Order: sequence, then structure tokens, then C-alpha cells
Amino acid sequence: MAMSKKDLEKKKSAKRQKLEELEKQASAGSKDAKKKLAKEKRKK
Repeated sequence: MAMSKKDLEKKKSAKRQKLEELEKQASAGSKDAKKKLAKEKRKK
């Protein structure tokens, strides 16, 4: 299935927002968020 550029941009920005949220939670001391953040960074 081909995705339009707009769809890809939306997906990218959503992923970026998700990472920012996880970083905020991790800096607040959430162990679960830290694990998820590490997992996401490994995917890249």
C-alpha cells in the first residue's frame, strides 16, 4: 500500500511527539517510560 507524502509526514510527526512525551516522563523519573524510550531509540 502506497502512502502519500502527507500521510508519511503525519506518521513522522506523531512518532516524534510520542518520543517527546516519553522523554518528559523519563526525565520525571518514570522507569516504564525510560524502558520504552530506550526501545524506541533502538528501533531507529
